[in-house]
Amino acid sequence: GNRSKTDTVDAKTLSAFDALLAEEDFRIPEMDEIAEQLGAFIGRYEIIQKTRTMLSNHVHSLEEKSGVTRKLKDSLERELGHLGAMEDQLEKEMEAVAEDHEETREALHNLLSMNGTLVISAINLLYLFRKYPGANRNEITALAGLDPVRRQSGSSLNGGRKISRAGDPMLRKVLYLACMNCIQHNECIRTFYKHLVSDNHKKPKVALVACMRKLLLIAHHLYVTKSKYRTLEHDANPCLSS
Repeated sequence: GNRSKTDTVDAKTLSAFDALLAEEDFRIPEMDEIAEQLGAFIGRYEIIQKTRTMLSNHVHSLEEKSGVTRKLKDSLERELGHLGAMEDQLEKEMEAVAEDHEETREALHNLLSMNGTLVISAINLLYLFRKYPGANRNEITALAGLDPVRRQSGSSLNGGRKISRAGDPMLRKVLYLACMNCIQHNECIRTFYKHLVSDNHKKPKVALVACMRKLLLIAHHLYVTKSKYRTLEHDANPCLSS
């Protein structure tokens, strides 16, 4: 799809609306039971993580306030520890679901073969790839909300290119964490990041988003080809290509 917002794109989309999908092209989507299981776990994980983040922010805010008892602080700290333990347990359960099936076990191990990839990131990627098995590179990028769009319509004539952020926010979060880890431990991603910042003078945030997209597409390639990651540190070209 095209998420860009310009007057020209709007006009073309509206004029072709009636021909976008013929009646005979309607299909009932097939359900992937493993993807549904992983999706349920990921939803629960996201809720717990958001709750822990809110509670952690609340605890930090109390440090600036007087009259807060030690008993209250200890209670909140225990609750934070409990939520953290629940996150860890859910991560283990999600990994167990993937390990219980031969095809997902192989796919998970292939995703984890890339240096710096975290288990929670691999689980989210596995869920995405199984939920949308026929998606191509551009579609996968859009589903993650990392596709570039222009905001240029009406009075907003000077809108620049930004990522759409229309995809799964949880996926972007775990990709961000994995990318930060990969910049430290993966030669290919680190080379690509330094190339963007040092040679192309990109802002670190822009370079990081580009690395997230690269990490996503490498992971998708590993999943589709059913292959393990082969380090590219001795071949600079793939590392520097987008």
